[in-house]
Amino acid sequence: MPERWTVVEAVVRVSQPGASGRVSFPLTCIGSLRPFSVTVPASGGAFQLGSAQVSASVVIQRGKTARADDSEVLTVQPTVLVELAETARLERGGAAVVVDVTVACPAGGNGLQSSLVVSQEGRSIGSGTYVPVCDGSPHTFTVLVEASQGLYHTGIAQALTFANTEFGGEVFYGIDDDGALDIVS
Repeated sequence: MPERWTVVEAVVRVSQPGASGRVSFPLTCIGSLRPFSVTVPASGGAFQLGSAQVSASVVIQRGKTARADDSEVLTVQPTVLVELAETARLERGGAAVVVDVTVACPAGGNGLQSSLVVSQEGRSIGSGTYVPVCDGSPHTFTVLVEASQGLYHTGIAQALTFANTEFGGEVFYGIDDDGALDIVS
């Protein structure tokens, strides 16, 4: 868009059978193309994983009015939300820790084996696994992380998890890392 034009409207619309929504987005005319990510809330029904009709329109003005429209069928992909607990509990005399991981992924996706790695001061490291449940609700998993090197002790550790899911033959994941995981006894 040419610089110094005024944006009258910039809107994205999404529709599926049983659900639709629209959202405006902040656009300024700078004279070059740039991508935008937008989240479109459903105003009727709930969006489902799979195909959706997406359209965007932009109206600009500077003396005269100009309009641009585009439309395409896109795939609604799952968002995987994951959150590590702030503390872990020592187990087996430091040979392991137990950490809670909360994961939410939409119904229609399939949970895949996911990993959680905990390391402490470069002297101890280990990993554990869990499988997310994809039903649209958050689920908390208590994961046993056994040290493959060294022993854990009370104090600060680092944790990293990838919550893996699959939909339509593609893998999607959520990530959380905590550089200040507090290990308690």
